[in-house]
Amino acid sequence: MQLLLKIAFPITLLAFTACGSSKNISDKNIATAPALSDAMQWQLANGTDFFAKGNTPATWSLEMDFENFIRFKSLDGTAQNSSMVKPEQLISENAEKYVTRATNGQMEVLLYDEGCKVGFSEEKFNKKVVVTVNGKRYEGCGQYLFDPNINGSWFLYKMNGLEAKKADFANGIPQLIFELAKGNMRGNDGCNNINSSIEPTGNRIRFGSITSTKMFCAENNTAFDFVSKLNNQWAVYSFEAGLLKLYLPDDTSVYFKKAE
Repeated sequence: MQLLLKIAFPITLLAFTACGSSKNISDKNIATAPALSDAMQWQLANGTDFFAKGNTPATWSLEMDFENFIRFKSLDGTAQNSSMVKPEQLISENAEKYVTRATNGQMEVLLYDEGCKVGFSEEKFNKKVVVTVNGKRYEGCGQYLFDPNINGSWFLYKMNGLEAKKADFANGIPQLIFELAKGNMRGNDGCNNINSSIEPTGNRIRFGSITSTKMFCAENNTAFDFVSKLNNQWAVYSFEAGLLKLYLPDDTSVYFKKAE
């Protein structure tokens, strides 16, 4: 018998290690993601996962491909290219730090979780960025790039080759609703309502702590339990034949169909 009372609580989940990431993920102060400008859409199409720019002390730009490189260029003549390195989490500063020996010396990149504008521009970013090259400091703004098509409502379609059916769940097919402007995911797992912060980063989505209502549903098929694998984790996303694919840290593949 289902319990009628629903109480929101943080679910206790198994911890999985995300592929290719050593980040300590938290939903604390994850900034929301502004819509991408045409210039940043072009950057995304060319494989850039994070883009930043500034004009202090000179006009500069930064491109980061999380699987390949970090590129920095300034109109004052400074140019640095480096292979990608793993970031260090600065918890007390709500920041990530990348330190690399680039082509012409050391480069340090700091990404702070706070809203930002470059000069008097109306363009909004969700990261304050400080780049230091051989002791010279550059300040500006940036954000992770993402495919805006993930925005909206998606219903579970298939998981590990098994097609989801309404009979597998007490309260209907599980649903994820991505609200990129709010940095939020909400929906249900076929039994309980769920909610978490999200941050799209290139071809990955960072999920924060997932909270859930508390209702027992014996009818739920445990073969479709993907929520526990998203809690405080990264998921790689892509689109295949109109379906949204999430590749989870334990090598599980989950497909979702867009709500009509």
